Amino acid sequence: MPRYLKVEGRRVEEYSPNPFTGVAVVESAEGYVYCLSPPEYSEEELAQLEEVLSDIAYDLRPSDLDSGRLEEYLRERGVEDRLVYLVVSKIRGYDWLQPLVDDERLEDIQCFRAETPLRVVHRDYGLMKTNVVPSESEVDQMVRLLAYRGGSSVSVFRAVEDTVILPTGDRASLTYRSEVSPTSSFTIRKFPRDPWTPTKILAHNTAPPEVLALLWLAVDLKVPVIVYGPMGSGKTSLMNALAMLIKPDASIAIVQDAPEMRVFHENVLYLYERKAVTAGGEAAAVTLEDLIVHALRRSVDYVIVNEVRGRRESYAWAQAVALGHGGLTSI
Repeated sequence: MPRYLKVEGRRVEEYSPNPFTGVAVVESAEGYVYCLSPPEYSEEELAQLEEVLSDIAYDLRPSDLDSGRLEEYLRERGVEDRLVYLVVSKIRGYDWLQPLVDDERLEDIQCFRAETPLRVVHRDYGLMKTNVVPSESEVDQMVRLLAYRGGSSVSVFRAVEDTVILPTGDRASLTYRSEVSPTSSFTIRKFPRDPWTPTKILAHNTAPPEVLALLWLAVDLKVPVIVYGPMGSGKTSLMNALAMLIKPDASIAIVQDAPEMRVFHENVLYLYERKAVTAGGEAAAVTLEDLIVHALRRSVDYVIVNEVRGRRESYAWAQAVALGHGGLTSI
């Protein structure tokens, strides 16, 4: 387990991301610090844990591990809920990182290197250091685990994974230590479980009603809309809200490199970029440009590209809106 530093200061707020973990936002001399208090286990409980983990390999099928059968088995063995949480987080979750993944008030989880505190972006307090300090082996293990959970892998040969989509819908970017980087590192971008809507934008005073009404008119008349802003400024959130203003009977193609945008329309075509899966090969890659061209052949009313980064996909999106499609994108 990582080290958990003791932080002195005024406790601004305390809450629990899950029934077994506490979080305190502490105002210290260095600013706000996100302090995690994980559950503590006795030697007897840890011995029981090792026994249970050993027996699971013989008593349960692999398919049971992804269903409620795992929790049912543990309770049949008389395992307390605190230990059930630990076992499930190790087998199906994110091990020592689980409390941070559970915290819906976090937007980013950042680990730049081992033996330094993790950093988080909190919805209410912004960027903060945490009291969680993982070792080099723990960061290596977490990078491999995140890749595995997202259906990928990392190694010295494949040391960088830009986009790994986790079962929670969050996106992880991973670096495994090699000649590419002297230390393993990861960043998890957590997306809200409920998508942003126009009413939510107004409720948070993110945009005045007059601006939102003007954008609504632009979307309704199929005027192309480009959302610009720095990383983490809310471009995708605003685009998601604007997409909600499209008429319910319209057809929409949403092209993105990760499943960030979600709308409630019935006629929606979600298209996702795919990287090349062979070493140095391009045959298996499906680019944003390919997907935009494909969307044009589907006769949709609106083409939405979550983010255009290069000349080719920018040109393809511009062609789409020039042909009369409504369009949203961000840069």
